[in-house]
Amino acid sequence: MNYKESVQIKRAVSSDVPAIRKLIELYRFKEDGSGSLIPLDVAEVSKRVSDGDFFSANVGSDLAGCASIVEYDGIAELRSLAVYPEYQGRGIGPVLIDACKKEAQKRGYGKLYALTQEKTYSTFAKQEFGYTKTPPQKLKKDCAKCPLYNNGCNEFAVVFRFPK
Repeated sequence: MNYKESVQIKRAVSSDVPAIRKLIELYRFKEDGSGSLIPLDVAEVSKRVSDGDFFSANVGSDLAGCASIVEYDGIAELRSLAVYPEYQGRGIGPVLIDACKKEAQKRGYGKLYALTQEKTYSTFAKQEFGYTKTPPQKLKKDCAKCPLYNNGCNEFAVVFRFPK
């Protein structure tokens, strides 16, 4: 079954925080190189939810996935894109990406960046994201602090450019 029609995308609310936190923890970076998400504690997830930066994908009463927009130093980054394993392959990731694209454009950004890995790039390719260099702001803020940055990082940057 494809959930594109029945998935409900909304701004996350405080009651979504535990499920979002659990989902991020499921996919967080580990020092062995596995995982793909920057870990976030409950306080950080709560802050981003209250700031309106997180979106949730719900199938019925279940939180199936999430994504957020993080803004810093003039760039918008799609971050924390994750879908619970039992909901993967059903079109939820692309719908979350689309919600983040719309939000970034609404906020006045000309581009939306994301970091991805080869195994998940196809989700972005379907959304017309292209390869790009990792923005220096991202390198300075997050990448330089990661233990994998100089030791086997397998991520690369993608960007969506909004039409002018």
